[in-house]
Amino acid sequence: MSSRKAYVKLNSNQCAGRVRLENVSDEDAAKIMAIVSYESKIPLNQLYFKSIKLLPSKEAK
Repeated sequence: MSSRKAYVKLNSNQCAGRVRLENVSDEDAAKIMAIVSYESKIPLNQLYFKSIKLLPSKEAK
């Protein structure tokens, strides 16, 4: 028995999935995803984010 994943084509105004946030607010994550989409010229619903993580600043060392 083989397993198959079903994919549903989304409209241009829809997106789906989960992203792991590490020390990042929902609002900041949304801004980051929007910037990546805009700068890469790839619609947000075609991007896949696994995680967004706040890295320690160099000043903190």
